[in-house]
Amino acid sequence: MAERMAIAKAAVEDLKFLNLKGKEGISQIYEFEVEMVSKDPNIDVRKMLGTNLTVEVETTTEGGSSEANEIANNPVVGSMKKMMKLAEEKAGEAAEVASIPRKVMEAAIGSVGSPQKPRYFSGRVRRFEMEGPAHDHSEYYIYKATVVAPLWFLNQGKDYKIFQEKSVKDIVKEILDKFNVDHEFKLSGNYRDWGFVVQYNESCFNFISRLMEHEGMYYWFKHEDGSVKMIIADDLSASETFPQYENLNYVSGPSQVGDTRELISSWRHTAQVTPSKYTVIDFDFRKPKTSLDTNTDNKLDGDDDIEVYEWQGGYQELADGDCYAKLRLEEFKTPQEYIEADTNARGVCPGYKFKLANHPRNSENIECLVLNAKYEISVHDYASGSVSQDNFETSFECLPTSIQFRAPRKTPEPKTTGPQTATVVGPEDGKPYTEKHGRVKVHFHWDRDGKKDGEDSCWVRVSSPWASTGYGSLQIPRVGDEVIVDFIGGSPDRPIIVGRVYNEDNKNLVDMTSEAHTTGFRTRTIDGGSDNQNFLLFTDKKGEELVDIQAEKDMKQFIKNDLFITVG
Repeated sequence: MAERMAIAKAAVEDLKFLNLKGKEGISQIYEFEVEMVSKDPNIDVRKMLGTNLTVEVETTTEGGSSEANEIANNPVVGSMKKMMKLAEEKAGEAAEVASIPRKVMEAAIGSVGSPQKPRYFSGRVRRFEMEGPAHDHSEYYIYKATVVAPLWFLNQGKDYKIFQEKSVKDIVKEILDKFNVDHEFKLSGNYRDWGFVVQYNESCFNFISRLMEHEGMYYWFKHEDGSVKMIIADDLSASETFPQYENLNYVSGPSQVGDTRELISSWRHTAQVTPSKYTVIDFDFRKPKTSLDTNTDNKLDGDDDIEVYEWQGGYQELADGDCYAKLRLEEFKTPQEYIEADTNARGVCPGYKFKLANHPRNSENIECLVLNAKYEISVHDYASGSVSQDNFETSFECLPTSIQFRAPRKTPEPKTTGPQTATVVGPEDGKPYTEKHGRVKVHFHWDRDGKKDGEDSCWVRVSSPWASTGYGSLQIPRVGDEVIVDFIGGSPDRPIIVGRVYNEDNKNLVDMTSEAHTTGFRTRTIDGGSDNQNFLLFTDKKGEELVDIQAEKDMKQFIKNDLFITVG
């Protein structure tokens, strides 16, 4: 890398890096504020939007290892480095320095502390600002960029979309591919297909986030030069260590002037009470007498017995419920124990692991997973000519790897605010399209992708005025009918038909302008014409009261005892 600790790589080449501030974390959209300068006052701020921007930060051979830190702070090595830099800057004036063979000096210093694979902070520009001249009479202009994860763009719109017979992995992949988000799955579990799941008036980001949270998946970002990859995992085995930063030393207190060691300077270990028992229950109408309730617990010593009980766990098989109960308990256990720390080590990244060393309390010298980090990075100021020391500071939270991390279910499931209408669909208009439970398929008016061919939705149960064992009332909505759909528990994934309505195409069975006094039932012969019908109609107009019955073909009566008919 160059003589500077960090440089910026943007769509405009002559932007020079000054500082970066920002946050990133597991299962979070990161955002960095990057300040740069340029001698060009005419950079088009609009053309920078959506472009890639990378900040490249120098790292060292051994990162935070004790051996590298000792050598890096050796006064002889430090003096030799200063002499080499002086020779480069003032070779003509420092003849005594320039006469020292450079190769001999480099060999003496060796590879320890030399630049290795850089640390990158990459993303796309969502906001770009030209702030103005750096100061009076300066030739530099200050520019500021807000750099975000590619997922940020998935959170800007909203959509309605139905997914059927797909796993969460399949759904996430489909959406990430649609937005060209580079990603990699590192999953150890097997995931069921969801029969019917709806993205309902929510952003693509919220949709995939709540599904991944439900299934116990989480993600972080691997930053590269000019690109970033989303890593999706469900187990700690998917996390790696950042090269040369496998071990980090703990050294308490402020560092001395000129101390270039990369270390952890503060380490605060916290434990707290969280729920210790999780119970979930659901209901499947196809197995109404089968219990789908399940629970699990993990009570710590001294903990209160705190239970979280949830209805509608989003499953129909008990084995799936057991799996979700385990995931929920791991979710509750994640914040039971965590560590807050500060470091100047440049290889501390969310999603990566490291091992602490040299803490006076031996039980703290453990392997941890970095959960989130807050960065402050700066270099000496081009615009002012300052020779201030480069700075890289990180405050972060981590979790002992003895605890399986689970992202909290913080993304709310959308709820419907009331019933809506839909159209019954199937292969042939005017005919029943159903199955053994009398369910039908519908096309929702908001569904832009449905073909109205019977594959638009799941099978939807139909409410009846009376439903019992082998008796009640029966009338299956036919293809083309408009029905009223509500949702069990307000969940878009659980529609149920609760009524039917007429519309301009499907008119009422009588002319309501002149026959509003008529009530009754009228059916239509399948494959017949408009006159082929059975009906039972009641006329309630004073002086014209009538019961009108028609059997389109035959009429059958079976009376087990008496039939009384009275006329007059």
